[in-house]
Amino acid sequence: MTKPPTTDLQLGPLRGLLWTLCLTLFCLAGPLHGQSVRAFGNNPGDFAKDFSKHLTELVGKKEVEPILATFQAYFLDPIWEGDDAQREAFMRVAREMLRRRVVTTEPWLELVQLFQTWSWPAGRYEQGQSDRFFRELEREFKRASRKEMESFLHTYQGLTDDQNPLAIRLYDDGQLSWWYLDGLIETSPAKDGDTALFRLSEGRLLGRMKQDSIEVAEVELLYDPITGVAQALGGRVEWLRAGFGPGELYADFPRWEASLRTPGIQVDSVTLFTSSFMKEGMVGEAVPILSLGAFEDRLTGRNTPENAIFPRFNAYDQNIEIDDFFEGVDYRGGFSIIGQKFFASGSPEQKAHFTFIYDTTQILELKSERFVIRSDELLSPAAEVIIRLGDSDSIYHLKSEVKYDPISQLLRINRPDEGLAMTPYVDSYHNLVMELDQIQWKVTDPSIYLGGLNMGSGSPMVLESDQYFRSARYASLQGLSLENPLVKVDQVGISYGNQNITLYDMAVGLGMPLEPCGRFMMELAIQGFVRYDIDKKLIDVLPKTSEYILNHDNRRDYDVIRFVSEVAQGMNARISLLNYDMEVVGVQIIALSDSQKVALYPTQQKVLIHKGLNFDFDGRVEAGRFTFYSRENKFNYDLFQFNMPAIDSMRFSVPSFDLAVDGTRPLVRVRNTIQDISGELWIDYPTNKSSYLRYPEYPIFKSAAPAKIYYDRAYGGVYERSNFYVNIDPFTIDSLDNTSTEGLVFGGSFVSADIFPVKRQDIRVQRDYSLGFTEETGPEGWRAYQGAGKAEGKVQLSIAGLRVDGDLVYLQSRGHSSEFVLFPDSARGQGQYALTAVPGPPKGGGHPSANGSDASMHWLPYQKTWWSQSLSQPFATYPERPMAATGRLTYQPGSLEGRGLLAFDEAELEGGVIRMYAQWLESGKADFRVRAAPDLAWGFQMQRATAMVDFAKNTGHFELIGGDASLSFPRNEYEADMNQADWDIRKKLISIQKGSGVDARMTSTRESQEGLNFLAKRAEFYLLPSVLEAYGVPNIDVADSRVFPDSGRVTIEEAAYMRPLKNASLLASRVGAYHRIEKAEFKVRGRNDLYGAGEYQYTDELGKIWPIPMGRIDVDSLDHVVAQGELLPEAGFHLSPHFE
Repeated sequence: MTKPPTTDLQLGPLRGLLWTLCLTLFCLAGPLHGQSVRAFGNNPGDFAKDFSKHLTELVGKKEVEPILATFQAYFLDPIWEGDDAQREAFMRVAREMLRRRVVTTEPWLELVQLFQTWSWPAGRYEQGQSDRFFRELEREFKRASRKEMESFLHTYQGLTDDQNPLAIRLYDDGQLSWWYLDGLIETSPAKDGDTALFRLSEGRLLGRMKQDSIEVAEVELLYDPITGVAQALGGRVEWLRAGFGPGELYADFPRWEASLRTPGIQVDSVTLFTSSFMKEGMVGEAVPILSLGAFEDRLTGRNTPENAIFPRFNAYDQNIEIDDFFEGVDYRGGFSIIGQKFFASGSPEQKAHFTFIYDTTQILELKSERFVIRSDELLSPAAEVIIRLGDSDSIYHLKSEVKYDPISQLLRINRPDEGLAMTPYVDSYHNLVMELDQIQWKVTDPSIYLGGLNMGSGSPMVLESDQYFRSARYASLQGLSLENPLVKVDQVGISYGNQNITLYDMAVGLGMPLEPCGRFMMELAIQGFVRYDIDKKLIDVLPKTSEYILNHDNRRDYDVIRFVSEVAQGMNARISLLNYDMEVVGVQIIALSDSQKVALYPTQQKVLIHKGLNFDFDGRVEAGRFTFYSRENKFNYDLFQFNMPAIDSMRFSVPSFDLAVDGTRPLVRVRNTIQDISGELWIDYPTNKSSYLRYPEYPIFKSAAPAKIYYDRAYGGVYERSNFYVNIDPFTIDSLDNTSTEGLVFGGSFVSADIFPVKRQDIRVQRDYSLGFTEETGPEGWRAYQGAGKAEGKVQLSIAGLRVDGDLVYLQSRGHSSEFVLFPDSARGQGQYALTAVPGPPKGGGHPSANGSDASMHWLPYQKTWWSQSLSQPFATYPERPMAATGRLTYQPGSLEGRGLLAFDEAELEGGVIRMYAQWLESGKADFRVRAAPDLAWGFQMQRATAMVDFAKNTGHFELIGGDASLSFPRNEYEADMNQADWDIRKKLISIQKGSGVDARMTSTRESQEGLNFLAKRAEFYLLPSVLEAYGVPNIDVADSRVFPDSGRVTIEEAAYMRPLKNASLLASRVGAYHRIEKAEFKVRGRNDLYGAGEYQYTDELGKIWPIPMGRIDVDSLDHVVAQGELLPEAGFHLSPHFE
């Protein structure tokens, strides 16, 4: 038994006691498993006795005594003696209950209470109403089940119980209960043969089950407790249990009917009121935005606002039009509510329809049988999507998930991955079939974005031409079958007119069981071959089916155009609502023709697609053996052609000149490109996009304007694009996938930065696989460098540069090489060099001839200079001497300079700048060395000296640069601190001196002589026999003494050998000058090494000189000069006159 709703009404003492007892007994007593009273007595006394005993046993003595006391007094009251029909009816009902073994307590107590309430002595009801009740009671009990008996008693007890008159129980089966609250109840008047009805007014109807409830306010009921049907007038249901506040959403009822034995109500023609989704200025006005509709409410276990699925409302009108339902979004269709969810609703034939408007233009339509509508979103799990692109084209999808946020104005469209929702989006504007996962549009922006589920890994979006065909797809449908099932589907379709074919008929036609046929139709529908209505089991065979069959049989044209877009994050494509162009990113390659080998590689992986599958892109175009690097390419689908206004370069491959080992000619990439082109690329015949017919002349490229070949990749860009190029005439190349090497010729003009005058040339592939030409100049040669010189021989242009195999001539210079490289400002080569002599005066002017058999040459025509560098052999010059020049010769008009080594007359002159005149050499800084013969060591050399050589006089003059320098005599192992040298070539004599006229020091470099040195005024060196004569030598210091040569002359031979000094003198101890030796002959062998003999001059105290012969004079271990001699008696020597 369900507890009544709470009220504030106070109960009468007797009724309260009885009801409390009933509740207590009902809760405590369980069903009896046996009963001692088998029957009730026939007369009232016996009946009362037996009935009391039965009730006592059933309920318990203590608990039932108050009830029985009241019951017996009332039941046995003499008042019944006049008319006891109702008492007799009561006894018959009690006997029936006993017979039916009603063993629960509550029905018996409710029977007692109803008897005391409805019998005429109680006076609550009119006699007729009272009699009617007992007739109904008896009648129902005769045909009712035990459960129905109990229900009847419980229902009437709730209707007539005055314990809580503000909570009237209409029905209660222990789980479901219906109450009428805060209202009035009255029983219908009695009429012959009628049924008791109860009229309830001025209250509200409440249904309860578990923790859920239904409330209908302001409702009047006419209730039949026998059938449980209530006839109702009016009423209002608020959506409180779905989370709405009072007055926010409610429905007002007309007349309606409900069975209170069910946990719900259904009402037709209700009027819905809501303050939600009103236009601006209408909120709170509480006027209906919808007309009549059907209402349903039901008690469920879902008792929270979030998961509530009731109340429900469904409008009758399926053509409600609401402009600006959301800002910029119009609505047409029906309307329904389920719980707290609002739905825009429709039917399969007439779906709800939202239209999104941008800048007064209808752009996007959503159609569904049901949309969920909330204040902050619009939802549908299965909506048709139509994106209008122009007047007659659109992007269409059958079944997408949609979500629109009216606050952010962002619309999201997702494609589910199951069932027919897996069909691709069809774009009739761009002629594409699109495999994509999501579409996003902020409805105030002029761009719609398309993409895959790109969440880091990259889900590709695939766009295919609606004429796309691959044999592999056709074969995949056939599997291992002998015949492709598409053929049978097409045949069945033709036999039924391709429309409204039942699944059964299709299954029969295909020879398939019904269920597998349904799955197969689903698969074909996803691939676009059929349209399949799963609910109606109807099939339309689409044109793609027959087209695929014709494509496979090469009886129809098709294409292989496919865009695969892959990005790690973000969207893959954007459609502009201003011009409906679609920009697709993440596209690495686009295949246009397999047979013609045409593919595209967009720069930045971006493509702009226009109406009719025309598209623009920047990037690389591969067409057969040709590659175009271009910008602003415009593909025309109908013409199957590219307009290419800005081709940066064209690159291609050709068969090799030489056969490979297997006898083939492999393709070799041409090393330079044709650039600055514009033109058209015709992929194939326009109606032969599939190349199922053979047109061998395709692909064809037609240039529209002159193009250029640049050579700035050679030598670090020395051939600048501004003035060195070949200007190619407009040309046409057919069979781009089958061009020959020898047959590829481009006419054009060669502009060479004024190396040569502008020349017409036929450009071909050269042996190094670059574009250029090879041509003979003829005997007259080509004018070079604006007339500075000329080229004679074979001229070749290639990626290796501009080359000449022959001669370059500049004034008196002529170079011959198999590979001169000509640059805009110079020419270089290696080979033979010849310079014609120009006569001149004895001093200065003219220059000698020069010839080199292996030289590196560098001609700078605009600097009027020709450099030649000797390589393996020196130059031959001054043939009368002769002279060999190793290093670089610099020729300028009328002059010649050498840098390096000049070898002549057993001498070498080496310097950075050596001016070579016809009879004269001159250098501001050079090294000079000379020897007596080629097989001898250098006799004389000096470094960093000025040099002048007069070949007319056979003399040379040299002066050292700088004060610290010295002259050296390598063979003689001496150095001289002198700075001037004069060379007599014929005499092989070199005279040296100090330019200032002062004495200069001459020093032995031989190690054993320990730096022996002396001063001299000048010296002469004779190359033969390598003798160095020093003049004006005042003395030579040896050990602690000083030697004075006779006549100041010292002669040095090879290996620092000093010839003996004759008639020399010696002063022993340079400091004290104590001893003097005269008439001596010395061999000076080093700084501390002397040997010889002489006469010691001894002077006594009287001044007399005594000559003492010294037979041995040398240096002791202490570096002192010592002398030994002998005195004979007959000499008469004495130390002093005082001694004898």
